[in-house]
Amino acid sequence: MRAGRYFCIIFLLVALDAKTESSDYVVAENDTLWSISQKYDVSVEALKEANGINDERTLRVGMRLIVPQLYIVRKGDNLWRIARENGTSVAKIRELNSLENDEIRAGDVLVLPRVENESPGTEQKEKAISGTEETRVSVGDQTYDGVPFWPVDGVRTSKTGKISGTEIFGSQGDAVVSIASGEVVWNSTSPVFGNVIIIESSSNYLYLYSGLADTTVKYGERISAGTKIAELGVNPHTGEAKLLFSVYRDGKLVDPSVAPRG
Repeated sequence: MRAGRYFCIIFLLVALDAKTESSDYVVAENDTLWSISQKYDVSVEALKEANGINDERTLRVGMRLIVPQLYIVRKGDNLWRIARENGTSVAKIRELNSLENDEIRAGDVLVLPRVENESPGTEQKEKAISGTEETRVSVGDQTYDGVPFWPVDGVRTSKTGKISGTEIFGSQGDAVVSIASGEVVWNSTSPVFGNVIIIESSSNYLYLYSGLADTTVKYGERISAGTKIAELGVNPHTGEAKLLFSVYRDGKLVDPSVAPRG
């Protein structure tokens, strides 16, 4: 059944909404590490470790804190596999979670160190586009500069974690277009990811666009490559306008830079 091809991705999004997405938090008046820990369901010690805080008295209004990533243990998981998939070490996971040994069970919630991406600036932008042969690609009645063309113009960085892909930093309200023709198989709002659209192509690729504001397509609608599907939204935690773009086939992540266009 077709639904089986994207059920695992939808399930992952729902799970991440509840527990696993790392984020930034700007300290407000009367905040304490304890109140922030209760808001995000992480421990005070995890917040201290992630932010290099030794004394809570250093907390200041306007200070940006990293809220560590949480991971829900799945059947068959072990600490070595979790560490490898999340760019950390078994020792660090044990330290953050006060584990005396490597025993974990399905359903356990682990604190993981956040994997940092470089701040998108001139240097990062040069890195993102270096080695890309510039040309022009036409899709429908729209023309895009650069190969491959992307859903929205902006600085691109790689994102790793439970939902991986390419983050593209733009401006609020930028038009987001579909890079491939297909059917809209998911169009819903996520507390963590904003509006999310998944489009399935005729060759069974799933294109996931998240971080959207107003959407312009409907569930079940068939669209062509180059069609505007939404406008870029703003992350309420970081104040950044960015799209998370991921591609899957047969339940496996595909490098967005080489995923089929058109």
